[in-house]
Amino acid sequence: MASNEPDAKQARKALQQHRVIQRLLQAVVRFITAGPGHSAETIQTLDRDLKNLQAYMGSHFEQEEAGGLFEDILERLPMVDAAVQDLRQEHKEFIEDLKGLIQRLESPEVKEIEAIRSDLNIFVSTFYEHEATENGLLQQAYNLDIGSPD
Repeated sequence: MASNEPDAKQARKALQQHRVIQRLLQAVVRFITAGPGHSAETIQTLDRDLKNLQAYMGSHFEQEEAGGLFEDILERLPMVDAAVQDLRQEHKEFIEDLKGLIQRLESPEVKEIEAIRSDLNIFVSTFYEHEATENGLLQQAYNLDIGSPD
């Protein structure tokens, strides 16, 4: 199925937002790979980065779900209903995970920074898998070249 330009506009917007999320995640990845021994400033920076990520992801997820993108994908590919339902559930879980990580970072004494680093690593890996699934559905539904620039 060839890409219909008006219909694919929303899909291209989602792909553009995925690239923004990837850039936001890079700050988290830098924290993960930096190794042990973090200053209070580093933890505050991570806290800010996670809050920015949470806000952007929340807005992005809402656009995908309430904005009609998932419904359009299901119209084009009714056989992917279970995958779309899984993606919706994962959206909720990602936001809850971020809330929990932020709360842990903001506790008066952040003693479990290595556990947080491990949880962040799992979060990033899981999110990349989620995004790969979404991108595959977008590619399949709209016949888009996922690797092309905006």
